[in-house]
Amino acid sequence: MDTQLLPLPAPVRGAPLFPRQGGHLASGFNVWVGPGGLSPTERQQVQRGFGGTLARFPVNWPYTQARPGGSYDWRASDDLYRAYVAAGTRPILELVASPNWAVVDPTACDFYLGRGAQSQQECDIGPDSAHIGSFDAFAVAVARRYPLAAAIEIWNEPNWEGYWKGRDPYAYATLAASATAAIKAAAPAMRVLVGALANARDDGPKWTAMATFVSVLRDRGVLNAADGLSFHPYPGTLAEPGFTGAFDALQATLPAGSDIRLVADEIGAPSGTFTAAQQRDVLVKEYRELDGADPSLPWSGSVDALLFNTDIDPNHRFGFVDRTLLGTLNPRPVFCAMASILGGSGMCGSTPLAVRSRVRQRRAVRSHPRRYRAMRIAVHAFSRNVPPRPARRITWAITADGG
Repeated sequence: MDTQLLPLPAPVRGAPLFPRQGGHLASGFNVWVGPGGLSPTERQQVQRGFGGTLARFPVNWPYTQARPGGSYDWRASDDLYRAYVAAGTRPILELVASPNWAVVDPTACDFYLGRGAQSQQECDIGPDSAHIGSFDAFAVAVARRYPLAAAIEIWNEPNWEGYWKGRDPYAYATLAASATAAIKAAAPAMRVLVGALANARDDGPKWTAMATFVSVLRDRGVLNAADGLSFHPYPGTLAEPGFTGAFDALQATLPAGSDIRLVADEIGAPSGTFTAAQQRDVLVKEYRELDGADPSLPWSGSVDALLFNTDIDPNHRFGFVDRTLLGTLNPRPVFCAMASILGGSGMCGSTPLAVRSRVRQRRAVRSHPRRYRAMRIAVHAFSRNVPPRPARRITWAITADGG
């Protein structure tokens, strides 16, 4: 790989896990890896345009090791790792899911019709006690294969039913403690994050409170063994109860004087709840509060990184960039506001994208009058008539130059 990155030095207990970037809190994206995601070239373009130094993506155990004792298939994670490392970005590698051969309860393995023979391979629950060692071996293999990673993270949101059926904080603490010890024995310099906790309150069928999991991780000594605790302080609404509530939960559960470091590696504001301007204003405000260790937020001075969800998101509308009808990428206001803080370049100019397109069209017509005759195709669509807003007629103009 063509990169100037070197492995990070071994972490020092209580010291920041990641260097600040240009004097600011380290940042990046919790990246989308599903259908409609970015190509490797686009990932590099977005990361450089944003100015981030970190990215977070999953390394799925079931799809890396389909059979017990079988060899690892690294193709998916290799492609992502290479793309980000080439852009000067260190990935946080999120180890998720169990293969169907490593769990007791087969109902934890959801049926995905579109995956055919692999439909029940991925299980959203931790491995049974007989296979914790297999997960440890997988975690060690990841640490050795990807030495330029920023950190390895044990699971994602184990306090949500969607990622760990049953949401057992004691089972998660056992897995996290074992994997942390295995990684540290094999790769002492690799940072290990535990938690990846959704900021949630107790809700019987879906959620277990973040505070409950933090308390168990504290009492079982897992926080003392790991390098950092990761959590997801989504604002939820303009009033930001989810954001401030996450720090209240930390204040209620972390012991005074604790030297644990914190990573907020998922935070976002979906366009279904927030306008583009509100998304920008809320997330930039929260970044600045953590960047400046706002004293009104308990433990904010211990946060070493903030990662936004997500770069592009065709399903849940958290994205910072959108794909146009012609396949090009269009940064949202929040992207450009953060890029101006982090020193990104190449995607947010002073001239609006639509204006630049028309300028290119006029130049092309002057240079090639025969090839670029007045060609204009109008594509019409109507927005949904969702009360109280009336339906609106929207027109896109596709010009000869691709504008």
